[in-house]
Amino acid sequence: MKYLLFICLIAAVATVLIKGRWTTEDHWRSTATLRDDSLTSSFIRGIIDETLTMDQLNRFMVDDTVYLREVAEILEGVTYQCHLNTTGTCTEPLLEFLRVAAFKWGIYAEEYAARYNVTIDTIGGPEISGYIDHIQQVATTQDPVYTVVALIPCARLWPWLGQKIGSGVMGYSVSGWSTICTLTAPAI
Repeated sequence: MKYLLFICLIAAVATVLIKGRWTTEDHWRSTATLRDDSLTSSFIRGIIDETLTMDQLNRFMVDDTVYLREVAEILEGVTYQCHLNTTGTCTEPLLEFLRVAAFKWGIYAEEYAARYNVTIDTIGGPEISGYIDHIQQVATTQDPVYTVVALIPCARLWPWLGQKIGSGVMGYSVSGWSTICTLTAPAI
């Protein structure tokens, strides 16, 4: 778990800037080694080897729920800042994207909170808190589009892990794991 969050944080910080614009495909390719290494993390190995305990899974889901809740709030704040357009960099498509993303992440957060009995007072572990702090720092110090960029690595990592885990693991098919992993990282 710690390693996966570290990958997300490093990948978010290390986004590639080429010719004055963000290139997510170059960024994604630049994380290949870290992504491959994530397949050997204890959490993913526990899924593959079917040794992941219910306590480990529950702790992950609590952290993921806290992450969803906090990111939904961050996105709401960024949406408001974009609406004010004090920097002049917010376009109508970006504003609409942020509105939809904030809404979707909020829905996921509510669903997860109900499913995993997570209250507003529940705090995540230090790893997830560090990643949330990073996203909050980006949201409060940079143009709104960079908050979206900071979320891309994790949003792409989980579906990728779902594909790599393969079929037959714990009774799920590749598409089943892809779905589970995608649900832990709402589409952005």
